Amino acid sequence: MPQRKTTRAICNLTLLVALAFLTGCPQPASKPDAGKGKGVPAGPARLEGTWQGTLAEKLRLVVSISKSSDGAYNGIIDSVDQGSSFPIDSITFDADKASPTLRFSVSKVGGIYEGTFSKDRTQIAGAWTQGGSTAKLIFTRAR
Repeated sequence: MPQRKTTRAICNLTLLVALAFLTGCPQPASKPDAGKGKGVPAGPARLEGTWQGTLAEKLRLVVSISKSSDGAYNGIIDSVDQGSSFPIDSITFDADKASPTLRFSVSKVGGIYEGTFSKDRTQIAGAWTQGGSTAKLIFTRAR
């Protein structure tokens, strides 16, 4: 009887491993401890998606960025607390650097954002400049 339980357990484990392999179970980009404290990037930076930040600790902003088939980036910035949205006129994204950079402008409000991706690629730390004033603005990936 004990041999039968062991054989069944091995068969179940083998089946689970095979199923995970066949269904393409996602693998982590790196080991959980890989690069901790060593400044190793978490992989290529991806700009597309939704980013959230708070300007001057009171104005919530949401930036949504997509990439068209020709490789150009398009975006919109929503000022949640003001109930307004503005198209982003130009987006420059340099993903080839060790610390990828982002720059975008919103001509309707005369604003420019410049930031640098965090090593784990989940935040963009930078500054928003508008009307001669500059304020710190950190965006965090929402989706």
